[in-house]
Amino acid sequence: MFKNKKIVLFLLVLPLVAVLVAPKVALADDDSDWVKNIPIIGGVVDFASDPGGWITDRFAEGAEFFFNDGLQNIKTTSTKSILGKSFNNLLGKKTGTFYSTVSFVNKSVVMPTAASILSLVMLIQLIKISQRIDGTATLPAIKDIVFLIIYATIFIWLLKNSLKICAGAYDLFNEMIGKINQSTVDELKTVTIADSCKESFGAVIGIWVQSMIFDLITIIIKGSVSVMCYMRAMQLYVMAAFSPLPFALLGFDETKNYGVSFCKNFLATCLAGVIILFAMGLFPNLLSGFSGGEISGFKGDMWSSVCASVALMLIVIKSGTIARDVFGG
Repeated sequence: MFKNKKIVLFLLVLPLVAVLVAPKVALADDDSDWVKNIPIIGGVVDFASDPGGWITDRFAEGAEFFFNDGLQNIKTTSTKSILGKSFNNLLGKKTGTFYSTVSFVNKSVVMPTAASILSLVMLIQLIKISQRIDGTATLPAIKDIVFLIIYATIFIWLLKNSLKICAGAYDLFNEMIGKINQSTVDELKTVTIADSCKESFGAVIGIWVQSMIFDLITIIIKGSVSVMCYMRAMQLYVMAAFSPLPFALLGFDETKNYGVSFCKNFLATCLAGVIILFAMGLFPNLLSGFSGGEISGFKGDMWSSVCASVALMLIVIKSGTIARDVFGG
């Protein structure tokens, strides 16, 4: 019984061994290479016929995959980010209730506190006016009181419309985002490795290393853009929700700087999105190593493209700092 099993196993293995060791027969019909159409057997036959060429081709295919995956990361980052959304929809349609919460906190929680601060400011200003009143300075005191009433009216309007003012400031920068041309990102060509480059194993290995670094950096860029955009949206909502407080502080000479600082920071946060998208729009022009969509060798301008990717990543991460520098820190 055991001998019969050995004979059966030999008969099963014999055709496979014959296919692997038998010389390839050249026939006029292309279907004669049917063996190579079998994935595993075809790969074994190709490797056995030219091991060095087979390995070089695999590394070249890997380099093409990493390069094109990196370019796809850049494309999807520029088109699927939350930049350019309306103020009441910064976090997407499914999170519209978040804006409702912001509006509720602004009007029902923060507004009464800000109104109390404004009342205190107006009271202090009125005390200062009363201290200047004497028997011969009635007319100037009335003028100061009229100015104080106008002053209070303006700040009451600021408090009631603080959320709309923040949304309006955001919309100004949102228009800039809409005008930034992103067509160059979508026109990035698919990268291929030239056949002449595959003749050198060392060159292919170098390109493969570059492609892995490039793909890794684009993954970080994609994640950084998403994180920065969500942080920006949440920061804008939090600042808008509590905006009545710094607006109320604007009316007091001793606390005016706090209100001015809030306005500068809010505008800088809005500008950060413009900087991110502007950098993404310029990025394709920096990919000098991918000119024509074909890589013909291991060269310096490809490293410059990788360095450009690192620069883009740093700009995205430091977009908030750059925006604050634009508004004077």
